[in-house]
Amino acid sequence: MDKKTVLHGLLSFAEDDWLGLWVIANDVEELLGIEDPMANLEVTIGLVTDLLQCGLRAGDSPAANSAVHFQPWPDQDPQVVADFIRRQWTQRRALPSWGDGPWFAMDPGRRGLH
Repeated sequence: MDKKTVLHGLLSFAEDDWLGLWVIANDVEELLGIEDPMANLEVTIGLVTDLLQCGLRAGDSPAANSAVHFQPWPDQDPQVVADFIRRQWTQRRALPSWGDGPWFAMDPGRRGLH
């Protein structure tokens, strides 16, 4: 499988539900065969950047505040989001799990534009 196919699968998933960072990293590992956590990080960040450009917004993990509604971050700059992911991932030294952020949701104004 290639990165573009994984991206389309993630976008389809995000049409109906929030998308956790752990789902993206897991797809990179399982579908693209990238098991090394640091190599996975770079591919995951590339996919996150693509997802943001396709209309998804980064926001809080539901574990962070037991949110019923998606809470987008005020700064959606892809570099800011990538820097946050890189810092957290490096501290964790492992692939993200369910409660790790950011999570992503489709911007309601851009739904269906990919």
